[in-house]
Amino acid sequence: MYKYIIFDIDGTVLDTETAVLSSLQKVVLEELNKSLSFDELKFTLGIPGEVTLVCFQAQINRRQYILVIQNMICNVLLMPV
Repeated sequence: MYKYIIFDIDGTVLDTETAVLSSLQKVVLEELNKSLSFDELKFTLGIPGEVTLVCFQAQINRRQYILVIQNMICNVLLMPV
């Protein structure tokens, strides 16, 4: 039996904002040849990746987006206490 369970909602324990935005930024640059700032991409925070792709009119290769996010997981930080 478990003694403790840790439940995280983004921004509570883990700060995934930089990882998500830098991943999306890289994909947009590679797939659409557009350089967008974090501020221009912040509207995608909190929505599923599938919805994000629809926002870009499915011009982004879904598989490439997922691979980049998986590779950028090293940018996830613990939130300060």
